[in-house]
Amino acid sequence: MFDHRDLPLLVTFARVCREGSITAAARTLGLSKSVVSTQLKALEAALGGRLLHRTTRSLEPTQAGFDLLAVAERVAAATDEARAIVEAQRGTPTGTLRVASTHDLGARFVAPAIARMCAAHAELRAEIVLDDAIIDPVAHRLDAMVRLGVPADSSLVAKRLADDVEVVVAAPALAERWRRADEPRALAAAPWVAHASFVQTKRYRFRRTDGTTQELSIPLPRAVANTTAALRELIVGGVGLGILPSHRLVDDLAAKRVERLATSWSGRAIGVYLLYESARNPARRITLFAEELQRGFAAEGFAPRRGAR
Repeated sequence: MFDHRDLPLLVTFARVCREGSITAAARTLGLSKSVVSTQLKALEAALGGRLLHRTTRSLEPTQAGFDLLAVAERVAAATDEARAIVEAQRGTPTGTLRVASTHDLGARFVAPAIARMCAAHAELRAEIVLDDAIIDPVAHRLDAMVRLGVPADSSLVAKRLADDVEVVVAAPALAERWRRADEPRALAAAPWVAHASFVQTKRYRFRRTDGTTQELSIPLPRAVANTTAALRELIVGGVGLGILPSHRLVDDLAAKRVERLATSWSGRAIGVYLLYESARNPARRITLFAEELQRGFAAEGFAPRRGAR
């Protein structure tokens, strides 16, 4: 007979269904596989029916399991919210912080921020997923994502962490030939490398420090890459001029591996955001993560513009 003492078993069931395996659910919950298996059997015994089809490769809910899953998910969500409230009162983050980001932001800002948090809070664990494509936060069990811009169809809460702009750069030998160009249009005849997303638009829009705007059309880039890391290698290798977010170029500019061109002009203004599911009381690990990220961006000169959202 099921009663209130069995509610924790619903949380385990919801996690197993979400993860797709007992092993993954055990890791998420911080339990052993044997404990998770025992809890599932206890839940099935309390409800008097099988909830999962078990095969050697996967777990799938039975019809009774599907019927129960919606309730189990609500119990799990309520448990998470209660934990967040307790964490906020304690001021100490617990559990596992699961974060996704792009490779560039992840390596330079996200991983160092999480490293500082883990050093300061012994009960905190973390998982980082780096992917330049936008991934499903539910399917990957994410607490938050750190992205450039906000997806147009996103229902997530978006907290602005920093502001950046794109700039034109080139390897020193190539920059020498185009250094006298004082506006983007004067660079039209130069060899260019571009991100794959640019191939569809074929033009860049620039803004000068005085507010003047200008467009630059490039009919055929010399090389195209689908990641900023690969694009950066093409630029440093002297293949062509390129445009990248300035946070990606801090070290290269300092080491003189690249030089800025048309320095009074910049490309798109880009906001860096923390995206997370709407909640009245976000977990303490999320709020601390946001604070730690903001400090990291500000330390390198990428604080949000005053009044930006």
